[in-house]
Amino acid sequence: MEQLSRVQSRVENLTELRAVVGGIRSISAVRSQQAQQALLGARRHTEIVEGALSAVIASLPEPPPPEPAAGPEPLGLVILYTSEHGFVGPFNEVIVSAAAERLARRPAELLVLGSRGAQVAEERGLSPAWTGPLSTRAEGVLADGRRVAAELYARVAGRDVTVEVGFMRSERGRQPSVEWRRVLPLDLQAFAPSAAHDPPPLRNLSLPELMSRLVEEYVLAELVRAGTESFASENLARLVAMTTASEGMKDKLAELTRLAAHLRQEEITTELLDVVTGAEALLGEELLQERRRRTGERFSTGA
Repeated sequence: MEQLSRVQSRVENLTELRAVVGGIRSISAVRSQQAQQALLGARRHTEIVEGALSAVIASLPEPPPPEPAAGPEPLGLVILYTSEHGFVGPFNEVIVSAAAERLARRPAELLVLGSRGAQVAEERGLSPAWTGPLSTRAEGVLADGRRVAAELYARVAGRDVTVEVGFMRSERGRQPSVEWRRVLPLDLQAFAPSAAHDPPPLRNLSLPELMSRLVEEYVLAELVRAGTESFASENLARLVAMTTASEGMKDKLAELTRLAAHLRQEEITTELLDVVTGAEALLGEELLQERRRRTGERFSTGA
């Protein structure tokens, strides 16, 4: 009876837990779809800024040949997008491991967005120079990007800097992978100039000021895109993890339900045996009393 009660209690607890997992899975599915829609806008934003940069770069005079490097090494910054919450499988371990390998080749300051990823980085001994929370909704990614950009500019303070952004990227039909994008310094060769016959862009700002503002917009666009890609991958990873957990719970519930039915059947059988044994004992006592009565009558008649 006690074992059956324990099994029934486990079935109830597991049923409730599976309902919670199902709720998390549903939320992850919705947010994953929202992130996919937001990705279209984030990628388009980056393309527009890149096109504007290409047009402006084509209008710039030929840059002077680079001079030999002098002074201190450029400040290296690595911005890492991780997850704010758990239930994402190895998502954070993969991105943090990739960052550790990168930092081992070239030391740099590490800036981590996402509370869970920051915790994993601390456990790996990476000691982030800055950590910050992430929004749990797609519409909050822009605010996250602006906050990181403000932190980035505060750290640069006019110094030469190399900035890389790392994030998880998921695409249909492919395993999620870590992607790195260099944000600063701007690689002018990476922007294809406009065709020679295209007219120069109309502008109301001087070329240096326009270029400066476009670079700032490009940095923000890259941060927003990285954050959106990471947000989509995080929720997809959570969806997969919760689906796997739900299927595992389903199998375990079926196993426990069979065990409970077996124990209940054993309990019923034991109860029936007790009834039969008791009945046999009562009938046996009645038969014994009847036999004694008849034996006493025979002796009495014989006398």
